[in-house]
Amino acid sequence: MITQNEMICIGCGKCCRVVTFTIHYYNKKQCNEMVEFYKIRGFKIKTHNNRIEVIIPTVCPKLTKYGCSIYGSRPELCKKYDGRDDPIMKNVCKLPPKELK
Repeated sequence: MITQNEMICIGCGKCCRVVTFTIHYYNKKQCNEMVEFYKIRGFKIKTHNNRIEVIIPTVCPKLTKYGCSIYGSRPELCKKYDGRDDPIMKNVCKLPPKELK
């Protein structure tokens, strides 16, 4: 049985339209060099707290207009991913806020 959060996730698919990764940097010169490197290649960049977030727009081939076509058997990393924890997706993810523990 599919949960309400799974239905929200399947219907949204925003995190399935982008790949992000984080690079940690140690000084401003290193940061500027890396930002220039990725921006020249057309990637979106966000920097904060000694981190560079590289954002690559790309749509997962398993995403359809109805959502994830392999949701029940999706890769383990997809199962563990939570957009609310991703600094790039946290304000985009449609899942309800996590309960405080």
